[in-house]
Amino acid sequence: MVNGKKAFANVDEYIANFDNSRHVILKNIRKIILKNAPGAIKVILFQMTSCKFQ
Repeated sequence: MVNGKKAFANVDEYIANFDNSRHVILKNIRKIILKNAPGAIKVILFQMTSCKFQ
C-alpha cells in the first residue's frame, strides 16, 4: 500500500483492478498508444498506468 492505496506491480495488474467495461476501454487505449508509439514503455507512475517514450 502507498498512501492508503494498493501499489500495483505492473500495468496489467492495474488494468485488472477495474470492472470489465473499464478493463476493455483501458486495454484498447493501451493498444492504440503502443501502436502509435512503438518504442513506448508501459510503467506505473503515481499509482496510475502510463507510457514513457524517449
